[in-house]
Amino acid sequence: MIIVSLDNISKDRAIKIARSLEGMVWGFKINDLLLEHGAGLVRELKKFGKVFCDPKLFDIPNTVLNSVKMLDKAGADLITVHVSSPDILKAAVSASKNIVGVIHLTSEGAIDKKLFLSKALLAKRVGIKHLVCSVQELGYLKGDARFRNIKMIVPGIRPEWHKNKDDQKRVGTPKKALSLGADFLVIGRPITQSKNPPQALRRILEN
Repeated sequence: MIIVSLDNISKDRAIKIARSLEGMVWGFKINDLLLEHGAGLVRELKKFGKVFCDPKLFDIPNTVLNSVKMLDKAGADLITVHVSSPDILKAAVSASKNIVGVIHLTSEGAIDKKLFLSKALLAKRVGIKHLVCSVQELGYLKGDARFRNIKMIVPGIRPEWHKNKDDQKRVGTPKKALSLGADFLVIGRPITQSKNPPQALRRILEN
């Protein structure tokens, strides 16, 4: 399933793209637009698909709890929280069943396999059922029965015809990610920078 990342564009452009892709994708990810426009934007985007809120929350447990409650009430289908202390993660999970654990950003270099797996297990133990990981980390998880029921959300997806890595260091093609067990592909610029987003999406799906 494809999640279209609506980052680095205006609200008007985001709404226009979401409307044009209604019914073609799982939904839409918002980060900087969420900070600028708040929960109201979640409700607007819900007209066109599901909404993946990506604030990457990291704060004291009570603050994380309240933030998650607000986004969950607005209708967020997925909400990201940094995998850090168990207390923070437990607070997030107590407020919503739709928490996504973020272990390592795709704009950073490689993470040690042992460290990644230890954090992934922490997320699983507190009840998180979705993890964000790059194509490289998918390789750590593939075939590991401990993560059989965890959904993998993979950003940094670049089709072969999109040559620019942009601000991502660890990227991969849709085909590679799917071969390693990705459940969701997060794709932004190849679609949002296109003059015809539905056409760009179809080109990705055909390859």
